[in-house]
Amino acid sequence: MHRILISVILIFFCTGISSFAQESERYLEVRGVSELEMQPLAKATANLYEGTNRVQSIQTAADGSFSFRLEINKQYTIEVVKDGLVGKKISFNTTMPDEEKGTWMNEFSIGLLKYCDGVDYSALKEPVDIVKFDPKRRQYESDKDYVGRMRPKIENVFMKYDECIMDKYDAAIKKGNQAYQQKNMQEAIAAYKEAQVIFPKETFPGKQINEINSQLNKQQKAAENSEKQEQESIEDNYNQALAKASVAYTRKDFEAARQYYNEALKIKPSETLPKSRVVEIETILAKKASEDAKVREVNNAYRAAVSAADSLFKLKNYTAAKEQYARASVIKPGEAYPKTKSQEIEHIKEANARAAETARKAGEEKEYQAILNNADALFKAKSYDEAKAAYSKALAMRPSDPYPAQRTKLVENTQMAEKQKTLENQVIKQYKEIIATADQYLEAKELDKSREAYNRALAVKTDDEYARSKIATIDNMVAAELEARTKVTEDGYKAAIGAANTAVTKKSYIQAKEFLQKALAIKPGDAYATGKIAEVDKLIGEQQKSREQEQLSLNQYKEGVSAADRLLEAGDLQAARSAYTDLYRIKPGDAYASQKISSIDDQLAAQAAKKQKDIEDAYSDAMSKGTGLVLQKEYAKACDAFRQALTLKRGDPNASNKLKEAEMLIARDQNQAALEKARKKSYDDFVARGDQDLAQKNYSGAKQSYEEALNTLPGESYPRQKLDEIAQILNEQERIKNDRQAVENAYVIAISSGDKYFKAKDYLRSKDEYARASAIKPEEALPKTRIADIDNIIKIQEQEQAQAKARSDGYTKAMNEGNKQLAGKNYAVAKNSYLEALKLMPEDKLAKEQVARIDKILLSLKKPVVKKEVVASKPAEKPKTENALGELNFKTESERQNYLDDLKKKYPAGITLEKYTEQYKEILRYIVIREDRAQEYRQIKFLTYNGYQYSVSGKPITQQYFQSQVKTRQGESYQEIDM
Repeated sequence: MHRILISVILIFFCTGISSFAQESERYLEVRGVSELEMQPLAKATANLYEGTNRVQSIQTAADGSFSFRLEINKQYTIEVVKDGLVGKKISFNTTMPDEEKGTWMNEFSIGLLKYCDGVDYSALKEPVDIVKFDPKRRQYESDKDYVGRMRPKIENVFMKYDECIMDKYDAAIKKGNQAYQQKNMQEAIAAYKEAQVIFPKETFPGKQINEINSQLNKQQKAAENSEKQEQESIEDNYNQALAKASVAYTRKDFEAARQYYNEALKIKPSETLPKSRVVEIETILAKKASEDAKVREVNNAYRAAVSAADSLFKLKNYTAAKEQYARASVIKPGEAYPKTKSQEIEHIKEANARAAETARKAGEEKEYQAILNNADALFKAKSYDEAKAAYSKALAMRPSDPYPAQRTKLVENTQMAEKQKTLENQVIKQYKEIIATADQYLEAKELDKSREAYNRALAVKTDDEYARSKIATIDNMVAAELEARTKVTEDGYKAAIGAANTAVTKKSYIQAKEFLQKALAIKPGDAYATGKIAEVDKLIGEQQKSREQEQLSLNQYKEGVSAADRLLEAGDLQAARSAYTDLYRIKPGDAYASQKISSIDDQLAAQAAKKQKDIEDAYSDAMSKGTGLVLQKEYAKACDAFRQALTLKRGDPNASNKLKEAEMLIARDQNQAALEKARKKSYDDFVARGDQDLAQKNYSGAKQSYEEALNTLPGESYPRQKLDEIAQILNEQERIKNDRQAVENAYVIAISSGDKYFKAKDYLRSKDEYARASAIKPEEALPKTRIADIDNIIKIQEQEQAQAKARSDGYTKAMNEGNKQLAGKNYAVAKNSYLEALKLMPEDKLAKEQVARIDKILLSLKKPVVKKEVVASKPAEKPKTENALGELNFKTESERQNYLDDLKKKYPAGITLEKYTEQYKEILRYIVIREDRAQEYRQIKFLTYNGYQYSVSGKPITQQYFQSQVKTRQGESYQEIDM
């Protein structure tokens, strides 16, 4: 039976916060049962989602059960799915007040659906129920508003599903009926079996299958009788074949005679007469065959030639075919067929030639267009050379077409334009590069190179004003430079004379002579410069004598330099500095000695700095080491490190302070060690006391002692482990208590549900509940007794149903046989069949009417025939049916809705059952008014064959859906009316 809503049974087990634990365990355990058509569904997949993330996935057990443990204050969704079925979801909001403690349980069943093409199952993508905590009732309950909103959607899904299944069932029945009418019995059986799979409880498909099997059995018997008759006719056929053979032999129609004798041999192969006659006829025919051989040879040769020619003709090998037709004409010159086919071949060849020419032209056109299309594409892609080659190829193929020539010209023009543009771009680029070079030369005052570059720029771009202006600027600069050069010449002479005089003053006579010679070069033959040169030459001689004296001093100086350098190379910096200092006495102000002294001073300073840096680094390392050791609580080693730092920097305040801090920390640790020892003793005392209480199962005292121990030494794990152990013991005790209570509650609910279903005569569900109660408490006898009672009731019902079915089947068979005999006018036999039907169903009106009808027929047959004037009489009125209920047939959906609105006005809320009895059927009409909506459900029982039909507001539905909708729900009114 389909369920319109998910039945959700909520069972809760609530406990308060235990006094012995700081925080008790809280969770919601959900236990579900997956079903398909009211039967447990095993090996379905139950998925648990936290939000949108799947956190667990399990398979349902053989009884369809599954369970999850949900954490409090979270949002979960449970989805049950299985391949080939439509899954469903239930949402759980486990949010609950913090003061609510303990564990909770929720049980529910969730029924899946089979797929049916065309049904919209999108409503089932949403949860069918939302379960959340009700603070007032202190329990988890379904969201009634949400369930109310979802109910119409789910009812619509079930209605559409039932309509779809009904359509499939009707289609299978229709297919079976059609095949049955067309005598396709196996196809009909397959269709009826398909209908049985859809609705196993429907009797019509089974009856039809039995009827077909009965007919097939009759056909088999008929076939056996036919085989017997066939055996009996063999002798007749043999004699007839011999008679025909004798007649043909007498007429010398030997071919026919041989054929009939062979037919006789086929019928009776062992007979000798047909064999001997066949041998005799073969001899006669062989002689005749030798005479006809030549004729046949000619005919065969002709036929072979024509056949070969026809084959070649079909293969369109016309030349070879024509040769074979010519050969056939030579063999039989009088035959017209070969000549006609030869002429036909000539016509075909001419047509083929024309077609080939047309195809060739079409191919050329296609190729030509392909070349043009390719050329256009290449042109569009700017592949100009390839495009030009393609257009040239097209022009060669068709010189008269102007398009390729025009496109070639367009390509050339485009290429020329792009080349021109490229050249212009190159010119612009070249111009910019030359201008940049010229600007660089101008900026570097290389005027000749700059002017030459600007002229090159003008050669590239003749009208460029910028280059012209720059050349003018350079010309102005050159003119100014020339003027300046003249001035420079005079100034150079004066400067050379002045420099020479200065050099003489400085006794740089050779340099003075050079300056005087430079002045003569500027002003050749100048008297002043010439006289000055003579004076300078005299001074140079005097100076030469002085230099010889200086050379002696120089040699001494060199020896001193060599000695000082050797000391410097040997690394004796102080001795080397003293030696370089002595050089000043020989050559006062000597730059080399001064440079070396400066270098030595730098090296001495570097050595001193390095020594100081080494001290600083060692000091820093010692301080860092000491600081690190302090962090590692290695205070004694830290003190050693700070003392080492003080040896490097005596009296350093930082190192002194750090040393004092480390010494203070050592003193603090010593104090802490004493305190820690005292705490450890106190901790050991608490632990010993806790262990003693735990051994004596004094859990409260042990818990207090371990907590005191943990407060004394919070970092210890042993008290925590013991506290966890105590919590587990207490939780287990509470769990056992809760489980016992849960078992008792579950048992009571199962017994209560079983009693409720038993009272409602829903024995299968009642038995399931009692079985669940027995599984919960196997030692209880009550569930087993109730199950035994139900089994007896079901057994009695099954026996009654079997008896009713036997009566129905016997009644149907008797009625069918009566109808058959009545149609064949076997009135007595027909009456007996109808009387047999009345034995099975004594109150059946149809059988009584048929018996009365036959009695009238038999009575009329016994009366003498008297001619009477025919007087028109009123047509016999059909028996009136009391309280006949018309069929529902709505043309539009609005018409259906108006009808339902009228029902809502006329009938009270709840369920009203109206019972109608008509001539051939009984109708149960349920008017259901729920949630301000009206529906009309009908069950029609056909008395002629004990079949049933179900509908809702004029639409067909299944028995399961019908029964689920006409059951009273909690709080609904119910009334029955016999119409």
